[in-house]
Amino acid sequence: MQLSKVRIRNFRSIEDLTLPLDHLTVVCGPNSCGKSNVMRAILLALQPSVGAADVAENITQWKTGPRTSIHIELIFSACIPALAALAEPDGTLRYVCKLYRGGTVSRQVGASTAQADFELLINNFQIVYVPPIRDLNAGGLEPFRKLLKEALLRTRGTGNVNGLRDQAEKLFRRKARPVLSNSTNGVSKLLGNSTMELDFAGMEMESLAEQISLKVKRVNVEVRLDAVGTGHQSTVIMDLYKQLGSTYEGSLLFIFEEPDNHLHPSTIRCVADDFEQLSLTHQVLLSTHSPYLLNHFEMGKLRRLGVKNDATTYFPLDGLLAKYSSKTLHYISETYGLKCIEPLLSNLVIVVEGATDRTVLSRLYELRKNITIDAADILIVSAEGKDRVAQFCEILHLMKIEWRAVFDWDSVFSSAVPHFIPMTVHAKGPIQAAAQAILSSLDTKKKRGKNAAKTLNALLIELNTAVALPGKFEDSAVEKLLISTALLSVAERTALKKGLQQRAVNTYRPLLKKANCWVWPEDLEAELLRNIDCENIVEAELIQLGVLTAPPQAANRRSTLDNKLHGMANEPEKLAAVVDKLEQDNAFSRSAMNICLNTLFP
Repeated sequence: MQLSKVRIRNFRSIEDLTLPLDHLTVVCGPNSCGKSNVMRAILLALQPSVGAADVAENITQWKTGPRTSIHIELIFSACIPALAALAEPDGTLRYVCKLYRGGTVSRQVGASTAQADFELLINNFQIVYVPPIRDLNAGGLEPFRKLLKEALLRTRGTGNVNGLRDQAEKLFRRKARPVLSNSTNGVSKLLGNSTMELDFAGMEMESLAEQISLKVKRVNVEVRLDAVGTGHQSTVIMDLYKQLGSTYEGSLLFIFEEPDNHLHPSTIRCVADDFEQLSLTHQVLLSTHSPYLLNHFEMGKLRRLGVKNDATTYFPLDGLLAKYSSKTLHYISETYGLKCIEPLLSNLVIVVEGATDRTVLSRLYELRKNITIDAADILIVSAEGKDRVAQFCEILHLMKIEWRAVFDWDSVFSSAVPHFIPMTVHAKGPIQAAAQAILSSLDTKKKRGKNAAKTLNALLIELNTAVALPGKFEDSAVEKLLISTALLSVAERTALKKGLQQRAVNTYRPLLKKANCWVWPEDLEAELLRNIDCENIVEAELIQLGVLTAPPQAANRRSTLDNKLHGMANEPEKLAAVVDKLEQDNAFSRSAMNICLNTLFP
């Protein structure tokens, strides 16, 4: 029997959450998204006794009405014969638990509200909850002792616990007989025709399991397990769960909360293998925020939680997996220097074209919010190209992760259309000749040759036209992203195209914001050098940092500063110092930079 779905309402941070479960389910997400609350809700629903204190501690703060109740619904599949009379014809069993503010509890198993049927359920479906800290000195062995005791009591055949009790009773009687013989004679004289016997009514062999500890034997030296490192303790105990689970009869749900605590990344891989093995015989539900652990599992096993509108919301990955395989997703994400699951751990992912954007936006956020990007669970990814920004944001959108895209101005026009500065007829001649020479050598039967020919022909058309061709919005990186995410209607995309071509910021910026996009008026470097005051600040700071040895010549001053800023992408500390100076001197007042930050970080 397996818990296949849970629905939780009005429980702590969860307003209404439906979560499908599998043999192995991994709950992940940013801090305070409700991972632990899912575990607590399942445990509370199957807790034999619940009081008013439990309700007061766990009922949501978002609803305060007197009739508000905690609602936890568990759906079981492959119902066992002992519960078949309560299940649906397809073997599905529905259990609903409602806890009211006054402390009263309503339980319904199938169509039955009888307490005996609830007890039948919890006797046949048991939960082993393993808390985050598996330090033996902090009670880390208690769930293992409980499970071991249950396994021992269920043992049948020769050597079972009840058999051992009988053997112990016979042994004690035999050994005690000589000791009690004298007392028996005395009792017989006082009470008449009486004997003295041992009383075994209070002896419980089961309690021995509650006193079990563990030790490690190295060659001829024995060491108690609680004397080794905490990380090793955690690893050993979780391996024991795997071994016990493989021999345990009955339905078990193992709940591991943050099993990566104390563990080295290499050890985490071994623990992940244990979870996979354990899920072959019993159901496993675990929560984690470790990218090392998450990256071990297929995306289909992950359940990401995120906080939205002050309540926990479940974001399914079904749409993502329908388009991309786990292998493809790993490959794509690694091209960005990421593991596939890293975005799942973030509150917000911002995808930018280059490393300069990442450094500048991160530093300004820290200066203005007084908190780092990492501390805010925000991930800024440098895609190194406008088309890659569009591709990665599409994946994030399918993951249902909060995202923003940051583009340079040229991303709103198709790369198939070249753009030239005004040139004389004499200057155009060598370019035309070179383009014709390249065209004659292209293999247009192949896709790459055909695309190159398309670009070169567009170049020649523009060179031979008196007026430069207008930018083509169709097939641009921005349009591709808008189509794949469907955040704008066809009419809105048409209005956006017109606004971009006319550079009407009041038209295109609200539409881009709705589409989770920001487009610089030119590029980020141009924004940092947007006026003469900014140029003076940047020039002085670059000289101070040793990036420039002297002021550049007036004729090419701006281009020199622009190139230096662009080249500092690999020197984030120096670039951050430039941003600090611009912010300190209030250089971003009434600028596109401020609008950008408000768009990205509302």
